[in-house]
Amino acid sequence: MRREKIVIILLSLMLIILLINYFSSNALISSITTYNYIQSNKQSNEELYSEIIISLLDPYIENAISVYYGGPTPYDPWAIKIVNITKPYDKRLYNVVLNVTPYTGPHIQLGEDQIAFTINVNGNVLVNKFEHLKTYDYLEQRQKRDTRKTEEYSIVINYFLSRLIY
Repeated sequence: MRREKIVIILLSLMLIILLINYFSSNALISSITTYNYIQSNKQSNEELYSEIIISLLDPYIENAISVYYGGPTPYDPWAIKIVNITKPYDKRLYNVVLNVTPYTGPHIQLGEDQIAFTINVNGNVLVNKFEHLKTYDYLEQRQKRDTRKTEEYSIVINYFLSRLIY
């Protein structure tokens, strides 16, 4: 009986020691992980401001690109570069100029575009200018291929129409 009590006490102590060790090491690991996460995610205020501006302008960027390319065209918001932000003489307006690189398929870049916005203090956004700065080879090849397909289709259609008429 006495031996059983000693064994139970020893097992209880071992269990308590293991639990203390487990929880203290998890707390330590958790605090180290949290510290490393915070340290790795430190950004300058300029980077944060840029991300906020791009996030707020996202629907307008998406719309401008869709209008130019003739349909929904993806782009990488993290690759957008803020070229210029100015505040004209009217202190209630801001001009923002961005460079955007739309892509297709598995991130095949189509070209470089520059979009100029005017934003007033009420949050109204106006796209002032959309300029296609550079076309990458893929877009030119795609346009040539589409033109060639259209020509081939017209030849085939003309052939069948001529057969129907005669």
